[in-house]
Amino acid sequence: MLGVLGIVIAALWGGLVWIWIFGAQMGAPCADSYSCHGFLLGGAECVDVEGGAYCTVYCKSDQKCPRGWRCLAANPTVLTVKTQLLDKVCVKEP
Repeated sequence: MLGVLGIVIAALWGGLVWIWIFGAQMGAPCADSYSCHGFLLGGAECVDVEGGAYCTVYCKSDQKCPRGWRCLAANPTVLTVKTQLLDKVCVKEP
């Protein structure tokens, strides 16, 4: 039983490491939050804003976002399903 649990834990850990190494960077197109660099551990999310989905990060103010981005409310997209969670993330300015 412990062998199976160890395999499951190793697979989950491997998946997180994969996301951290190969995940899409902030501003890159994404299908869901699992494809973004830093998802789960780094506060990265995939948001669909005005028809374009891209990776971003959570924020509390505009100062936490890069130049050309603003801290606004948006719904993260997890496994290509838009969630009902509304939180502030860095969003590209039009």
